[in-house]
Amino acid sequence: MKPNCQTVSMKIFISSTDMFRGTPLYEAITLEAKRHGIAGASLTRGLVGYGASGSELSTKMFSELCEKAPIIIEMIDERQKLDVLIAHIKWIFNEAKKGYTITITPVEVIAYHAGGEKPS
Repeated sequence: MKPNCQTVSMKIFISSTDMFRGTPLYEAITLEAKRHGIAGASLTRGLVGYGASGSELSTKMFSELCEKAPIIIEMIDERQKLDVLIAHIKWIFNEAKKGYTITITPVEVIAYHAGGEKPS
C-alpha cells in the first residue's frame, strides 16, 4: 500500500459450500486477489448466518461444525486496486451463480509492514 492513498476494507460475504469449477469459491477469489497484488486477505468462517436466498437458519448447535457456514473474505488495500479486482472477479460470481454481498469501508492504516523485511 502506498502512503496517502484511499485505503479501504473490502468484505465479500459468501457460503462455505459455494463452488467455482470444482474449487471452493472463497479459494478462487483469494487466489485472484493474490494474483492482483492485493496487500492481504483473511477468511473468517461464521458460526451461523443467512443471506437473501436463505430460507432458514441452521438448527444445529453452535458447538457443532456444520458443513455449510458463512464465509467472509476481508481485504485491505488501496480503493483503486480493489475496484480493479472487483471488476475482474465479477465473471467468477456470474459463472458460479451463487449469492454474495460485497462491502467497502474506509479504514485508517496505522502501521503496515510486510514480513521478512526490516521495518523502516
